[in-house]
Amino acid sequence: MIALKLTLLLDEALGEAIDVPSALEAAQRAAQSVCEQLGLPALPTLSLERAKLPYRLAALRLEETLCRHADSLESQLFSAQRHALYAPHHKAEIAAWLREQPERLAPFLGAFVEAVLSQNAALLLTEPIAAAYRDQLPEALMDYPIERLRQILVPLLALRVSLRAHELIAAALQEDSDELSEALFAALRPKRLPIRCSEATLRALTENATEEEQALFSLMHNGLFEELGVQLPSLAFVVDDSLAFNQFRLHLNDLPSLVWQGLNADQVLVNGTVEQLSACGVPAQPAYTAVNGRLVALAHRADAEAIRAEGFYVWTPFGHLVLQVSALLRQHSALFMCQRLAQRALEQIEIAFPALAEAVRTRLSTAMLARLLRALIAEQVGLRNMRAICEALVTYDYIVVPPDQIAFDDRLQVSVPLPLEAGLLAFVRKRLSLQLTQQAARERTPIPVYLLTPELEQAIAEAPEQACQRLLTALREQLAQRPELTPIVLCASDKRAALRALIGLELPQVRVLAYQELVPEVALQPIARL
Repeated sequence: MIALKLTLLLDEALGEAIDVPSALEAAQRAAQSVCEQLGLPALPTLSLERAKLPYRLAALRLEETLCRHADSLESQLFSAQRHALYAPHHKAEIAAWLREQPERLAPFLGAFVEAVLSQNAALLLTEPIAAAYRDQLPEALMDYPIERLRQILVPLLALRVSLRAHELIAAALQEDSDELSEALFAALRPKRLPIRCSEATLRALTENATEEEQALFSLMHNGLFEELGVQLPSLAFVVDDSLAFNQFRLHLNDLPSLVWQGLNADQVLVNGTVEQLSACGVPAQPAYTAVNGRLVALAHRADAEAIRAEGFYVWTPFGHLVLQVSALLRQHSALFMCQRLAQRALEQIEIAFPALAEAVRTRLSTAMLARLLRALIAEQVGLRNMRAICEALVTYDYIVVPPDQIAFDDRLQVSVPLPLEAGLLAFVRKRLSLQLTQQAARERTPIPVYLLTPELEQAIAEAPEQACQRLLTALREQLAQRPELTPIVLCASDKRAALRALIGLELPQVRVLAYQELVPEVALQPIARL
């Protein structure tokens, strides 16, 4: 086993009353569990440091790299540990709750470390750990280049896929191919995803569910396919009595999601506000949806029929579970796109447009097509219009235009040439401008957008890491002032992917669009210039 240095940074708001040994033990156990699930020969060693963290209570450093995680993570952990439905909470409120009973900190930090390492799994394959992993493979691979091994295996870890299948991986490594990562992903990705809950939870859930409710998972699969164009893995309940009653977690490939709390048997979730239900004479409490974090209402199940009669949609405990699973699958749908599914999508196009499919095959490998489709659905860009996607791939061209000029040209406009895959992705998104515009305008028009100052755009291009914190701070301030808005940032085409990479992990709810990705006729409402 190779030592893996982890440093847990704790904010001053947690105070001095911390049981350091138990907190470190829980965090170390969680880190070891992630490494074991991924099949890595690593032995995490943790230390603890005090820090001043502006927006968070905790952060994790892996070797010398600060791991990134979503701003909402601590609220999710706080809600689950209190056996409550998710709701956003301020850092000070969470810190006060943890200080109140210091023994709460150990499970909180254990779950925190597990979540952060799962999200940053690609960082775990350091050079020494990769060398130790190679030592576990057959003798014929003892001289396999370490850097090449990391190039192949790191993308698998980023997709939350375990490396425990030594024989299959060893056989693939002995082949001469430039696309081993995609081939291995197609072979290794799980075909079924477990939904974990305790036996008592499963019994209560299924006993109270109607036949219509039990059919919701099939409807969910069909609905997500219609929306995203991706065939998702099947689902299966798995008993896990380590989970508290009415708590669940879904495996996303080989790593589990965060734990979430389900509805009680006497509760329903309603797609209306407390004020709307109060006007109908129905008592309710505020709650938040898993789909978009919007404010909805929590009501008594006895009032469900009266609420439906008023025209509101009602989620029962089983329906709420389906809603949560659907939100997770949608959010992480890119984890399931492999070259087999990309090939299948191309075969469907070939039925009606054989010449187009052949042109795509001539220009792109199946592995490259899979990566491009994965990049689209990673930002919730559905693949249903595969004809338009394929046409864009075979007609891709670009024109270099200085940043202070505009060209009336159908080609992709960039200030500097992009790598091939980045250029193809940007051009496909440009060709899907009507689809992207409709998505952006789904909630309201004019579309509220945030713009970037020329100085910040230039800083992102020249020194992205330094510009990242400035951008995140500006966005957090705006989101705090206008929590009701779906945040959209507009920028130039050749800056869009880099900008999304900078903010996507911390603020996954923020959409980043290029000007060319919106149809000219759409009305925009600039909210602020960052």
